[in-house]
Amino acid sequence: MFPQWLKNFYYETAGRLTILNYFWHRIFPGLPESGRRVLHLGCGENYISLPGFINIDGNLFCRKDFWLDLTLGLPFPSESIDVIFSSHVLEHFTEKEVRRVLAESYRVLKKGGGIRLITPHLHRAIQAYISGDSTFFSDWPDPRSSLGGKLNNYLLCRNQHRLMFDVSFLSELLQEAGFTNSIEMSPGKSYFFESGELEKMQWEKPEEHRSLFLESFKDRGPCFQRPMSQGHKPNP
Repeated sequence: MFPQWLKNFYYETAGRLTILNYFWHRIFPGLPESGRRVLHLGCGENYISLPGFINIDGNLFCRKDFWLDLTLGLPFPSESIDVIFSSHVLEHFTEKEVRRVLAESYRVLKKGGGIRLITPHLHRAIQAYISGDSTFFSDWPDPRSSLGGKLNNYLLCRNQHRLMFDVSFLSELLQEAGFTNSIEMSPGKSYFFESGELEKMQWEKPEEHRSLFLESFKDRGPCFQRPMSQGHKPNP
């Protein structure tokens, strides 16, 4: 894992060149002409090779379909995207940047579409800390023997995390962006993706997940529909 100062330097220099791609795709969006369109925001090393997926990242050195700094906005037309997926990305942004990403996500989504977000789970981490459950935490990015050290690993990640989310805070930001009906999910359950897709998109398994999985809708709630894929119910 690269240190945060190096990442900051990259995005303040070479990363800013993605503004050229941003304006290019404003003129020539380069979206699939037919079929479902799924934006994968901040793909990093997790390039998803599924039909209709458009992998976006600001890292010049990872595989992607669009080289873009998400904090600059999304260059696609309004109501042109069916679904958006993003995993362990938002916690690396400032609150202002998260608000911009969510506002842009809402704008480009079609009515009835939605977003699936995965972030570290603040509530579950606090629960594990209070109960003394060290098994909830891993030794990444640094091996820690103390419970407090493990909690710092999870929350701060060598100072690379800028925000932490629970259901209430992430739902609040989504609602302010225009989204409705934010629902906590499990890794194997989704209103937008089939089970086979989820297995290829995500690395966490339903029985051992530690992250927050949240889905939210644009202009349509789940009142009269069932999830496309079923899985374990999320922990309370």
